[in-house]
Amino acid sequence: MKKILVLTSIILMILLGVTAQAETIALGSDADTYIRGGNGPYGSDVLMGIYGGSYDFSGYLRFDLSSLGGIEITDASLTLTVTGGYLRNDTLVTGRFGLYALNNVAGNTPQGWDESTLVWETAGAEWTGVVPMDLTGARVVDMDMETNPNITETIVAGPGGAWDVGTTMTVSGSDLVAFLQGRVNDGGLANFIATNPDGALRAYGLASKENAVEAHRPILEITYSPIKHAFLPDPADDAMVPLDLTKLSWSNPDPNNPTDIITSDVYFGINDPNLYPLDPDHGLTLIADDITATEVNIPAAMLPLSASTTYYWVVDCTDPNEGLLPGEFWSFYVSGAPEIVADPAAAAKFETETADFSAIFTTDAVITTGWPKWYRVGDPDTEMLDSDTDVAITLDYDSGTGEYTSSLSIANLEAADEASYYCEISNTNGTTQTASTKLVVKRMLAYWPFDSDPNDLLDNYDGVATGDPVYAPGKVGNGIVFDGADDYITLPSGFDDFSAGMTISVWANPTSAANWARFIDLGNGEGPDVILFARFGTSNTLRFDFAPWPGAVDAADALALNVWQMFVLTMDESGNIVIYKDGFPVQTGTVTSLPPVITRTSNFIAKSNWADALYAGMMDDMRIYNYGLTADGVADLYSDVVGDYCREVPVYDMVNDDCKVNIDDFAYLADLWLDCGFYPDASCE
Repeated sequence: MKKILVLTSIILMILLGVTAQAETIALGSDADTYIRGGNGPYGSDVLMGIYGGSYDFSGYLRFDLSSLGGIEITDASLTLTVTGGYLRNDTLVTGRFGLYALNNVAGNTPQGWDESTLVWETAGAEWTGVVPMDLTGARVVDMDMETNPNITETIVAGPGGAWDVGTTMTVSGSDLVAFLQGRVNDGGLANFIATNPDGALRAYGLASKENAVEAHRPILEITYSPIKHAFLPDPADDAMVPLDLTKLSWSNPDPNNPTDIITSDVYFGINDPNLYPLDPDHGLTLIADDITATEVNIPAAMLPLSASTTYYWVVDCTDPNEGLLPGEFWSFYVSGAPEIVADPAAAAKFETETADFSAIFTTDAVITTGWPKWYRVGDPDTEMLDSDTDVAITLDYDSGTGEYTSSLSIANLEAADEASYYCEISNTNGTTQTASTKLVVKRMLAYWPFDSDPNDLLDNYDGVATGDPVYAPGKVGNGIVFDGADDYITLPSGFDDFSAGMTISVWANPTSAANWARFIDLGNGEGPDVILFARFGTSNTLRFDFAPWPGAVDAADALALNVWQMFVLTMDESGNIVIYKDGFPVQTGTVTSLPPVITRTSNFIAKSNWADALYAGMMDDMRIYNYGLTADGVADLYSDVVGDYCREVPVYDMVNDDCKVNIDDFAYLADLWLDCGFYPDASCE
């Protein structure tokens, strides 16, 4: 809420001639580099390489605004300049330039990253390996003119054209100003990521701070005024706060003279100060007078705060040099609604099992009759009811902690129960909703026997054949034959949620070491959503991979030509991966994150989402699960086809390698009974 200035304060400011003079400053980057998969670091390079398409080399650059103190930014522009000496010098157009501003959120590249060590392997969660950046979870702010109407991009061509050295790209706009203001208020470091969102393989170099031509280095130009009032209120203006709030805090403006000390008067209460323009106390209660601290406790007499009430407060500062610096009017609303202590956690259970969710909350008012309530997310959301024999909802109270726990149980799970769920709690002051959480029902998602068609036996993911694949005797009944020229299978959309892990199994008899030939490729075209199980190049290595690239686990020399072999990939919900061949583990690995949960619309068997070779040979009995099979589960799959197999040779199977210790092994041992190697022989008696 903005303040209608107190009339006397306006007069005083006019008399004192106190005005905030705007000024413009040009800042050079204090760190810049670029990220290129499997290479780098490039922090000492004279340029940032920006490459589009599947290469996706992106520049990282940072500006330090912390020395400017408390400022209000009114205008800003970022200028980057094309330099020579890069892999390509393609024409710079707006469609080949994208800019993202890096927010200070958990998991992102730290704001103070080191340009001498930053490479794609150490970049944060905002980096997905391909453009665009991860736009979820407020990781970045999109500052590409092509997708953000609040951003302007201006290109000034170099002497020879927009591909030539000296070509500039200048980004400006209200969202840039807003981002920089936020970074000033949070440490002063402002990070940007320059990319090429064009899918074509176009590239150019942008000068870095190490560039020999000073005029070509990155420049951030900002117009600002020193803040002349208290700012950064906590609680934030218009915030909703709990009943137990007891403290107010803020930041003071910088004094006119660095040796001076700012003092503050704090006013607080339930009257709207906009209605008291001539009252020196703003219609509020003075709760702190002439203090140098930037926080104050709400007086005990005014606590506890009243539920469903709006409170107002203002901090008037005094600078010994400039006099009164009137503050803005701030407000917050005390809801009094229940407060969430713990949101429900995700669950992954097998069909027929029971899934349990719980939400913990506190409330200072009586819980409304009929609450808490649990909902299944949908269109619309559906309330879960105890009248359903498979649903149970309970509420328990812990007098020791003062916390309530509401639980939801869903018994006899089936695939249709897979969804997100949340809890709502209500009292006389309002209703509070927990975050939603996902229930994954662990099961086989698809099963393609390939006996006579590309259909899924579970009727979830029937395939459509392209080319003319034929069916011939395979490993289990018939199998499908791909010619490696134009044969492949397109699968329908889906394959979205592997948060509980995944399993891919297939019997394969490849006839060619075709370059990057796929068993299966699930994704949305060339990009970060792809999950692949494939040959590594033209080698005999079997690779499982997904973004951020490479999340690879490679089983070297696993692939053989012209023989049937069973490959199984398992990944559990912790990212532990095992690749099996013919019932035995041949490679293990660990990934730090699971594939992103997103609907995949470009899915193939025997074909890649990239321009890779098609698979040549036979496949049979392919399956996908939305969880990781155990080693015993893999052994069951293999033995169901080949029968009993020797999974682990007993130590004392010494004679005929029949995978068991029997009379033949005992006879062999008996024949060696009392054999002795001591010298002299008498020692053996």
